[in-house]
Amino acid sequence: MGSSAVALEDIPSVDIMTELLRRMKCDSKPDKRLILIGPPGSGKGTQSPIIKDEYCLCHLATGDMLRAAVTAKTPLGIKAKEAMDKGELVSDDLVVGIIDEAMKKPSCQKGFILDGFPRTKVQAEKLDEMLQKQGTKIDKVLNFAIDDAILEERITGRWIHPSSGRTYNTKFAPPKVPGADDVSYFGFLRVFRPSYLVFDFLNSQNYLPFMADKKILSWGLTWETVWKPEREGLSMHSLNPYSLS
Repeated sequence: MGSSAVALEDIPSVDIMTELLRRMKCDSKPDKRLILIGPPGSGKGTQSPIIKDEYCLCHLATGDMLRAAVTAKTPLGIKAKEAMDKGELVSDDLVVGIIDEAMKKPSCQKGFILDGFPRTKVQAEKLDEMLQKQGTKIDKVLNFAIDDAILEERITGRWIHPSSGRTYNTKFAPPKVPGADDVSYFGFLRVFRPSYLVFDFLNSQNYLPFMADKKILSWGLTWETVWKPEREGLSMHSLNPYSLS
């Protein structure tokens, strides 16, 4: 089962009771399959760990899965690397195949958070076809809709520690020491400057038309509301990939 992804013999004895209690908690949770959609800076990366820990899910981010497959030199990872080395986009079929492989891992057996995929109708249809073969389906889709002004403020205030990828925000999640990474304490932070602005991101892409009020980004939000429609300004819907325009 998904809550037993780590072997007990690999856990220090002082932590075994904590791990057993965690597994009991996970076993009592219903299986969940969730999609998060939204532009960079909308809060997906902040909220994903909260949902993951609360419901014992695995977090599937397309970029992370691609890099892991390439590093592991899986058959699909080798094909993906060939495309990337040529400067080509990785095909939808390859991405869905890599997602399929990731979903079969023990850590995903209680469910998953799919971060930033699908983005188009074709991707949604391919994902739906793959899930049908697994005999499962998406439970909820959450679109992190956000005002342009708020998004601009978050992006321009973002700092990154290049060697680790840890990110901070000067207003919402500042480092303990200005300009220094919380873990290494070295002043290697630099302003995060994306290569393009994403203020029209949702309108320019074929995204699912499901909206989440910006209240969703309030810290301390109880994620039980995610599974209940029309709570706290949140509109949640089951995925229908064929409803994309």
